[in-house]
Amino acid sequence: MKITVNKGAIDYLNTLSWHDSVLQKIEFVRTASRDQVILELNLLTDWETQVSILSRLIFKNCVSTKANMNWGIICMSDGEMIDHIECNDQDPYILNSFQDYNKNLMTEYAYFKLTMASTGSTLELTFNEFELISLDNTKEHNAPPPLF
Repeated sequence: MKITVNKGAIDYLNTLSWHDSVLQKIEFVRTASRDQVILELNLLTDWETQVSILSRLIFKNCVSTKANMNWGIICMSDGEMIDHIECNDQDPYILNSFQDYNKNLMTEYAYFKLTMASTGSTLELTFNEFELISLDNTKEHNAPPPLF
């Protein structure tokens, strides 16, 4: 499913079950002007039933990417568990950088911030299109059980 950024697209990303989903891989692609960030993850379909699906989320036409990845810390699962995300249309860095260049440009872009649970790592993106691809069937989630 390929989606261009608008209010509905931002709402869609915010409603996915991110908490305790497991990030497996991050790819940064800058070939032939294909400015993309690709996340491969076990995305929870439902937190209560702990069922996930291996998915690829491709952020296209990225104009800003910031990563603060903490390495050498043992993750709680096979991959990095996600704590939460935020997605909106207000990236202060990009808005300030482009406001003199083209004020209308930023109406087509969204800001996405992913925060990891066990390492505190963050990934911030500003993009104008994304695609979510299911790579596998749903299966039992491989993250550890909640600690409570």
